[in-house]
Amino acid sequence: MVRIAISCLQRNLHKRPSASMLVKVFDGLMDLEPVAEYSFLNSIHEETPQEIIPVASSTIIPSVLSGPR
Repeated sequence: MVRIAISCLQRNLHKRPSASMLVKVFDGLMDLEPVAEYSFLNSIHEETPQEIIPVASSTIIPSVLSGPR
């Protein structure tokens, strides 16, 4: 799963797997190419929030979260 996630984070969009390719990978019909370029890790910046402002929220009941059936 981590290998799949890493392949989806490639900076070059032509190296990212398509949705149909991912379905084949999940079904076990094909393998992904190994990722050799990890420059996307340099673009992840952790920012510390200056101030945390509490926001009032209402409780959502499970039937709303699951959507229509």
